[in-house]
Order: sequence, then structure tokens, then C-alpha cells
Amino acid sequence: MFVDNYVKVLDNIIPPSFADSIEHKLLSIKFPWYYVPHHVVKENDVRYNYFSSDNLVESPGLIHDFVEDGSINSEHHELFYNLLWFVEREMNFQLSKLYRIRGRMSLRHPGNEHTYTGPHIDYWMPENYYSMIYYVNNSDGDTVIFDKRYECDMDGKSPPKILHRIKPKKGTFLLFDGKMYHSGNFPIKADVRVVINYDFSIV
Repeated sequence: MFVDNYVKVLDNIIPPSFADSIEHKLLSIKFPWYYVPHHVVKENDVRYNYFSSDNLVESPGLIHDFVEDGSINSEHHELFYNLLWFVEREMNFQLSKLYRIRGRMSLRHPGNEHTYTGPHIDYWMPENYYSMIYYVNNSDGDTVIFDKRYECDMDGKSPPKILHRIKPKKGTFLLFDGKMYHSGNFPIKADVRVVINYDFSIV
């Protein structure tokens, strides 16, 4: 369903057995996750400072880069690349360039339902592109979408406001304009929150 002109939630477009296999793979003790000291690095951009710091929270996490800057970076990439076929079919579009597929695991962290990690966009470039999040497991830790877009309406005259908070639901995709500022979150009840981040352009 459309949430608004820039954000779309895609539910029930992949078989439940496929969602189960992805969750099993990424939560297996054999899957290689890599430590990062923080999920978001504060960009060297004055626009970042427009966002309120009252509810910002950061903590270490784990990532796995399947595709980075358009290049395959992991032997496990194929399963997550295949997920894109369901999105192309549902949206009736075709990818022209794939920039990134990144797995991200956030561990339980003290906080509340109002917190979020640093607001950001994934790529700083003039071309239009899409960002997408696939939710691997059911958890808390909402994705936050703000009402500001890079190079479009960050004029400093009005503070950014939260446009949407999307709760992680296993097997669901969140598709949005890549220039929209957004934030992840940490679970405060679930053990882990696992997502796959995509960035791509379409024909």
C-alpha cells in the first residue's frame, strides 16, 4: 500500500518459506557478521545538525556487505539479490543499477519507543535512487522516515519532523525515495533486529 508519494510498504509478496529460510540463515551461528562501533557515522554536513539530538542513540552493531558500490562483496549475495525479483514484479519496474545490499544486525539496547539512530541518507549523489529495507525478523525498533529530503527541502527554516515510524515485520519491504532522511533503531524487547538495506536506481 502507498503510505505517501515517497514511501511504500510491500507486504506478503514473498513466500513465507522464503522469509523463514532468510531468517534461519542470518540468525545461524555460522553466518559471518562483522563488528562496527556505531551504525551511523555523523556526516560532515550542516544539515545533520537540523535534527533534534534529544532522542538520538548509538551503539555498536554487526553488518555484512553483500554488494558494495555495485560490486559483489560476499559469497552469500545471491539469496539477497534474488529478493529483488519479487519487488520488481510487484512494482512493475526494472533495476538499472544496484549500489548496495547490506545486512545489519542491531542488538538489544536500553531506550524507549521514541529513540532512533542518526538521521541519514545512504548515498550522497545527484542522481535519484531508491532505498529499501527488508525486515528479516519480527522485532521492535521502528524505522523512522523524516519529512526532509537531501538537496530538496533542507532549508533550515523548519525543523525536520517524523513522517512515519514503521515497525519491523518479518517478510516485509519498506521502499522509499533514497534522498529522504531516515533512521534505524535498536530493539529494547527483542534480542535482535535484523534488516537488509538496499540502494538502487531503476530504468
